[in-house]
Amino acid sequence: MESIYGNEDILDSEFDSINNSFHNLVTDTIHEALDYQILLKTCAFLDEWNQIFGVITEEKDHNKIIIAKRLAKPAIKEISNWKQLREFRNEAIAHNHRDKSGKNIYLNSKGYDFPDTSDEIYLMVYCLKKAMDVISFFFKPEMTKVTRELQLRKKTPKQKRISSRAIKQKIKQIDNSINDPMSDIIIRQNIMNAYSNGQPQ
Repeated sequence: MESIYGNEDILDSEFDSINNSFHNLVTDTIHEALDYQILLKTCAFLDEWNQIFGVITEEKDHNKIIIAKRLAKPAIKEISNWKQLREFRNEAIAHNHRDKSGKNIYLNSKGYDFPDTSDEIYLMVYCLKKAMDVISFFFKPEMTKVTRELQLRKKTPKQKRISSRAIKQKIKQIDNSINDPMSDIIIRQNIMNAYSNGQPQ
């Protein structure tokens, strides 16, 4: 949220026929990416809240979780008022821009009920923060312990990485594989067009 609101260009970004510079495109892309990350993480948070937290967590925490959830209910309820948040996440962000019937959501002008303005995103993040404040109050020792353990945990071994030289070679191979046949097709098409127009070259 601070990444959006801390940069006026990103906050007020717009890319359209009037605002069509490369800078407009970049800031609009960054804004969308940040918005989408917030929406994705909100859906993940709600999944954890509704399906894990207090549902299949340890019995010893059950009563404390019930109280925490009751206190945080107004904030969670406000987020839940966007009835198509998950549907938008599924069809517009995570998957291939098609609805359940296979129709393209943009070509068919499908609208969604989800936080679609900076103010609405702000409200959603505020609600998440309030819910997390409640959890932090009730589970401060547990959160401190987990945070410390995560900091001390050794990093997992790095996977084998492709070297810059190997990447350049792969790019060259791909270019040769695609560009050469494309050149042949374009040349043949030009020759055919020239002959069909009665202008052999």
